[in-house]
Parts: sequence; structure tokens; C-alpha cells
Amino acid sequence: MLNAEERTKRLLEIYTDPGISALTSLIILRRIVRTLIRERDRMSLECVQKIRDLRKGLPFTEARIERISLANKGMRRAYRDQLMHIGEYIVRADMAGLGDTSFGLVADVLCINPVHREKAAIRYEEGGLVGLLFTDRYEDSATYRQQADKSGFWFEMGPLSAVVMIYMADWMARNSDKLPDPFAPGGPFHGMPTHRMQPNGTVVRQAPAMVVHGQDGSSRVVERKPEVMK
Repeated sequence: MLNAEERTKRLLEIYTDPGISALTSLIILRRIVRTLIRERDRMSLECVQKIRDLRKGLPFTEARIERISLANKGMRRAYRDQLMHIGEYIVRADMAGLGDTSFGLVADVLCINPVHREKAAIRYEEGGLVGLLFTDRYEDSATYRQQADKSGFWFEMGPLSAVVMIYMADWMARNSDKLPDPFAPGGPFHGMPTHRMQPNGTVVRQAPAMVVHGQDGSSRVVERKPEVMK
């Protein structure tokens, strides 16, 4: 039986074969991402369990705990970089070859619930693969969309949706100056308070401007002073 590293190498060999179809590439890519995420979580869990056991020996085990904690952070960072590069590839390439593949086959590969496919097909036509994975996250929809509908929260998602989300979050963090202000008028967060981290570590809260209406029908905008959170 192949271990995780050998399995990933074998999948990469298949993925880089110029003779495979775009649909097969998508299947292999999902397998690769699943393997990477599973291995990352397995190694991270091992570190957490070791730290939990070592805490029983504090303060004598403090140095070992620190070493394992740093190793775990480094490992997760390395896996995150790998996953982010895959997400970047999906966004930039958008698996253009899938244009010749029927939506039904793409939906089968992404495990899109039949009850979601009518709306998913529209999203796919409008936004391609990224629209399915990032905008509406239809991948593995039978599992994750139903959970989200029940709980109102949507933290879990399919493997390809996850890597696209990692890449997009990183891109937005690095290119915030190129994005419109979401708190500006017309933005999705207009009217909500903002919180900004200062160089000294404090957090400054800026409440939204307040509109004061007079008895004569006039109105004026009052800007609120920033508050330092305690």
C-alpha cells in the first residue's frame, strides 16, 4: 500500500500526463488536495496530542512543547503554501478545457447534490469553475450546503473550494488597496463599525457616522471619535 507521499507523487504523475482529459485532471486534482489536507490534519493532530501529554510534565517540558509547537506551525504553513498555489492555478486557469465537458459530468465529479444542480448550472455558465467553487461553494453540496442551511454558518467546504478560498483570502490581504472599500456607501459593510490593529498592538474601533435629524426636517452627519478597545 502506498503511503501519503508516494500516493501524492503517483497522482502528480497521472495529472501531468498530457494525454489525460480536463475532466480526469479535475478528478486527480481533487484527490491530490484531499490527500494533502488529510496528511496536514493528521500531522497536526499528532503534534497537538504530543503537546497535551507533555503539558503534564510542565515546567520541565516547556522547551519541548515550544519546539513541537513551532514545528507544527511551520508544517501547517508549508502545507498552506502548497494548497494556496493549487488554488491560484484553479483561479488563473479556471480549467478552461472543461468548456467541452457537459455540466452534468462536472457536477458528478464535484459531488453536487441533484437538488442544487439547476442553480449550480446557472452559476457555472456565469462564473465557470471558480463560480461553483468560490462564489457559491457547490462542491460536495449534499454535505456542506445542507449543514449551512441548518446552522446558518458555513465554515466547512469541499477540497477544491478550500484551496480557492485560501488563495483568494491571501490575494485580498495582499491587494487590499486594489479593492473597493467594503465599508464605503454602497459597500456590503456600510454602516458597520471598523476595527484596526495599531502598531503597538491596541485595537481602535471606529463607529459609523450618525445621521441626526432636526425637528425642522433638516439632517446632519456627525462623525464619531475613534475608541481604543480595552
